[in-house]
Amino acid sequence: MRAPGGAPSTRSTRGRWGYVRPTGTGLHPPTAGDWLVLAAAVARAVHVTVMHRKSARKQYDSLSLTYVQMTTAAVLFCAVSPLAGVPAWTVASRLSPGLWLVLLYLALIGTVFAFFVQMWAVRKTSPSRVSLLLGTEPIWALLVGVLLGGDRLGIHGAAGAALILVGAGWGQRIERKHREEKEKNGSAVVGSGTPERAEEGRPVAG
Repeated sequence: MRAPGGAPSTRSTRGRWGYVRPTGTGLHPPTAGDWLVLAAAVARAVHVTVMHRKSARKQYDSLSLTYVQMTTAAVLFCAVSPLAGVPAWTVASRLSPGLWLVLLYLALIGTVFAFFVQMWAVRKTSPSRVSLLLGTEPIWALLVGVLLGGDRLGIHGAAGAALILVGAGWGQRIERKHREEKEKNGSAVVGSGTPERAEEGRPVAG
């Protein structure tokens, strides 16, 4: 989403009368695209959490898991594409060689590689940490747009970028503190559990 003038708009904000989104001309009710972005964020959070719980500390290959996910998604989305408009195979038949190269780049680098890195990371650390890092994606898009695309950074875009960085940094501190406390409590339980188990096996003196 972009505000007039090329400046990226910030995320939706809870206003006095409901959800509103800032644009170059003020605050406006969210559109269908805004709700889709929100739904995608929820789906990504669920996906990262489930993948961490199902695959952490297990002998799974991250590349194989990514292949299964991408193949399943491609088959399902191609199957339902006629319901949303032109079927995927019809669109593919109309692509020029140049567009096929763009499509391959987006599929391999922008999707498969990105999900592979996400899968590898979520198996090595907490899903909260991975999600917080993924939340900085608009910052990288902003940098690419400004440095390579010639976009102009407006006041709303700068404020949105600052809020994303502050939120990610704050969330990282909370996640790190929670993780350290959990590890400390786990070590304490392990350290105090052995003597208790030993004492449970002793006969009680009559």
